[in-house]
Amino acid sequence: MFLKRAWINTLPHFSKVGNMIYATSRSGGPGRLVAQLAVPIIWLVLACSQACAGEAEVCASHQDARDWRPLFSAGAIVVPTGTVFDHAGHIIGTLQDPRDFVHELPDGRGWKVSIAELNRREKLVQEDSNPSPDGSAFVTGVSIKLTEKRPCARVSAEAILSGDWRWTRQAIPANESLYFQVAGVLRDGVLDTVFDNDGDPFEKAAARSELNASVTGNINRAQKLSEGQ
Repeated sequence: MFLKRAWINTLPHFSKVGNMIYATSRSGGPGRLVAQLAVPIIWLVLACSQACAGEAEVCASHQDARDWRPLFSAGAIVVPTGTVFDHAGHIIGTLQDPRDFVHELPDGRGWKVSIAELNRREKLVQEDSNPSPDGSAFVTGVSIKLTEKRPCARVSAEAILSGDWRWTRQAIPANESLYFQVAGVLRDGVLDTVFDNDGDPFEKAAARSELNASVTGNINRAQKLSEGQ
């Protein structure tokens, strides 16, 4: 009991004077300045989180049940920091199966859906076949791990700009009806687009277009890729 009381007595007493916060020793020692009011700092952090941070969801492709286990046969897919995702089109099915191959007809000329839904999808396919000259792409800010049990994960993201690649959009609004696929990985400022190591689960999935992403939080920050990359 004595130790508990002694420990409590060491805790400072906080008091506010004007726009300052002071901590005073409970034993009567002199007060010391702790900090100014944190409201402006909190406001700045919140403002930046809304205006600066972007977010994307990345999923491993699940188009065919027969291919699901082989996709993770070598272990988890670790999507590295600096992975660049390029706009690929509209999501017709789900993010794990954006072109809805699960419901595709055997001849590959449509889907087993209603006439109204078929007309809607055909319009989207036509729109995707005439891409806009001002393309969009984003780069991930941290690495993420995808597994058979958790095939999707969210990650921070920034837009990436390149004249050579026609990536010109500095801001990418959240839109979960569009999907992106891996274009490469930034390594020491250079965009590496070669994925020839089938022993690496990420490279194997990227080479086979089996990683899909959508922008789930507005991206308002951008970085520029060096020309010639």
